Amino acid sequence: MILIILALIFLMLFIASYYDIKTGEIPLHVTMPLIICGFIASLFPWMFPNIIIGLVFLLVGFIAYEKKLFGGGDIKLILGVILCNPLADVTFIIYWLLISSIFALIIIGGKTIILKKKITDEIRFAPYLFAGFFVVVMGYIYYFVW
Repeated sequence: MILIILALIFLMLFIASYYDIKTGEIPLHVTMPLIICGFIASLFPWMFPNIIIGLVFLLVGFIAYEKKLFGGGDIKLILGVILCNPLADVTFIIYWLLISSIFALIIIGGKTIILKKKITDEIRFAPYLFAGFFVVVMGYIYYFVW
């Protein structure tokens, strides 16, 4: 069951990455199913910590959105993944966001240095969220399987 949920999250992150790269926006029909399924799944006792983590992130995400650090689609996408996370683990979320941010920093920073381009106001963060999620899930599978 956990692998099926993780596969669905992978699929939604991939679709969100595609839209983010193509249009610069993540549509509601990608993020809302994650959020709705996450709220429904959080009714199970072992998934309840996801609601608390989600509410904390929602507060931080709202502040980041108001300061124009993140787009609304990115915030909704992260919230949806937090709520649907079958592992219900804070460290998973922290590692995921940290690795995604490091990927973004390396690629955008490298592009800025090598191509001598200025960083634009819009950074499409969904592809980095997808890559970070992949790395963290593979790390968890490697750690718990071996």
